[in-house]
Amino acid sequence: MQPIRVLLGPIPPLPGAIIREPIELQRDIQVSEVGKGESLVDAARRCTPDVILAWGGANATALRDEVRRTLEVVPRAMVLTIMADGIDVVLHELRPVAESLGELAPKDLVRAIRSVTRRWDSD
Repeated sequence: MQPIRVLLGPIPPLPGAIIREPIELQRDIQVSEVGKGESLVDAARRCTPDVILAWGGANATALRDEVRRTLEVVPRAMVLTIMADGIDVVLHELRPVAESLGELAPKDLVRAIRSVTRRWDSD
């Protein structure tokens, strides 16, 4: 079975460490990160992820545009956006869909990652 490829977008250090730890502990998940000075689009092109974790931050419009451009490069990827509060997560797909997954603890992100990759397998 192929590992689930997860790309971690630029996330502030403290929430990044909290989010990264439970994901990196999973044997079936391979984690890559956006490099210093690299755009999310370029990183997605480089590692062709199944799931992208992006930080919502304060500029929702810029993030939405970046997610759209990224999904044009890797259309089968799912983007989980962790909102600025660090709790709420939104799922984006290439199809015009943005679905709130509600509040997720960092350990619940692992289940969300596996869940969204199974969506593609069932389509």
